[in-house]
Amino acid sequence: TERVIDGLRQAVKLAQAADIRLALENHWGLTTEPAAMLRLVQEVNSPWLGVCLDLGNFPPGQRLAGIELLAPYAIHAHAKAGQFTANGEETQIDYRTELAILSRAGYRGPLVIEYEGDGDPAVGIQRTRDLVMRHWPPSSEGV
Repeated sequence: TERVIDGLRQAVKLAQAADIRLALENHWGLTTEPAAMLRLVQEVNSPWLGVCLDLGNFPPGQRLAGIELLAPYAIHAHAKAGQFTANGEETQIDYRTELAILSRAGYRGPLVIEYEGDGDPAVGIQRTRDLVMRHWPPSSEGV
């Protein structure tokens, strides 16, 4: 972990010189566990490093806590979807709740669609867009 932190510190120096921001995605390896990812970002402690928050990449049972933990550091987010209910909700991701967490954390960056379901991708992408638009900005009712 210390080597990763040192490497990230070097990377943010290059990012700052190039006037770009880097984002770590919660995806595998050291970034699988939300607390470990938070440690990386906090240890580097640079405005040039943030989080690419993928709503679909959390270990079982850690999704909401992970989003709460990492949302304040998010500079980019992935709205992932794979399957939908009859009323257009994602079967595994509670977008109403998760987008509300992002909103409360002050996130106003892009929500990039990642459709990973079967069938026509154009239809899946449109359904994911509709889902995000239905819940963003989230309603304050019941949240």
